[in-house]
Order: sequence, then structure tokens, then C-alpha cells
Amino acid sequence: PNEYGHLSRMLRESLTNAIKHAQPSAITIRLSTDDALRIEVINDGVDGARETTAGHGSESLRQRAAELAGECQQWQEEGFWHVLITVQLAGLAKP
Repeated sequence: PNEYGHLSRMLRESLTNAIKHAQPSAITIRLSTDDALRIEVINDGVDGARETTAGHGSESLRQRAAELAGECQQWQEEGFWHVLITVQLAGLAKP
């Protein structure tokens, strides 16, 4: 897939993981740009048993981000689960 296909799949995977594993009452999606594109998916359905490195979906997110010379971070903080995908804008082709 092209770069935007990867980004779309990464957003979809982040949402799927939240719905499937956390059963949240709310999911927030934040998009921001400056020198990088940041996609952050936050949910309030934290499952305390989850690990940040477990699962095929999490690994897929990291691999796709790496293919775009970016990164995917996942963590739990103050009752919320965060997924942050960061990709440098300079590396993306214009749509």
C-alpha cells in the first residue's frame, strides 16, 4: 500500500484494538501537524492486564510506522490507553 494507505490502516487498527480489547465508553482521535503528522488515539477502557508490547495489532502498528520512517508508541496513563503514531511530513508524498 501507499503511504496514505498505511496511515489509514494504522488508524483503523488503533480503533479496532481499542474497541476489541478495551471496551471503552469513549475514544478520542487527535490529529496534529507541524514538522510531523501525529495521530493519537486515546480510550478510557483500559484493561490493566494489557501490555504495551503484546499482540499482533500492536506489532503491525510498529511495523507500518517503521516503513514510513516513523514510530508508534503505546502506553497507559491516568486511566487512559494512548496510541501515538508519528510520521515526518517531509517523508510523505503529496496525495
